[in-house]
Amino acid sequence: MGRVLLVSRLAALGSLSLSSLGVWAKNPTFLPSSEAPHVTTHLSRPQEFSVGLSFSSIIPLSTPYSSKISGTAKDVRFQMPTAFSIEAGFQILDPLEIALSAGYQSYESRVDIPAGANSIAFQTVKLKSFPIMAIARYRFGDSEGWAPEAEAGLGLSFATLNVKSTNLASTETNTTMRSLTGYGAFGAGFSWLEDYSVHLSAGFGMIAQGTQSYASQVTQKTLFGVFSKALLRYQF
Repeated sequence: MGRVLLVSRLAALGSLSLSSLGVWAKNPTFLPSSEAPHVTTHLSRPQEFSVGLSFSSIIPLSTPYSSKISGTAKDVRFQMPTAFSIEAGFQILDPLEIALSAGYQSYESRVDIPAGANSIAFQTVKLKSFPIMAIARYRFGDSEGWAPEAEAGLGLSFATLNVKSTNLASTETNTTMRSLTGYGAFGAGFSWLEDYSVHLSAGFGMIAQGTQSYASQVTQKTLFGVFSKALLRYQF
């Protein structure tokens, strides 16, 4: 009796296994897979918002500051203004995005000046500014993967300027100003993960701070030069 019951149970188990194999054969979607699902990444998606963090700089082609404290005009050494900004954007069309950015920019340089027999002093120029800009970015080609881009920005820079010398007898300058600032650049965007992208560009930039002479014997001019920018962007 026990053997009959065991044989009966084995037969039922075999029947169930064959039935399962039949279901798997009819429904191949149930087959397990070790392959990860493909995730499509896009540089942008229409009608979506984005936030980003950018770093930029200008290699000066002009002489923004010069000093006459020694009696003869002498250019302040070149230095690259560096800046970082936070951007908030909206993709109004498939290839076109508009954004607002706010950030911080700094420029500091110096010039050596005579301070008596066998003695050298120097004058330092420090410019700290807070640029607020409107930006437009246009993509050429499909948004998947990577694509060439063009972008431009225009806005106002709210700055403080400090000029002082290691020669304590020299006059110091502390002033505030507002300057028109902007840039135009070409580059490329690269999609990264599902919602992130990296954008690199280079072009022409300026800080139109105008011509001005100060009591510290420093003359100021518009700063312009080669502009470069790197942006890490997240869209949602």
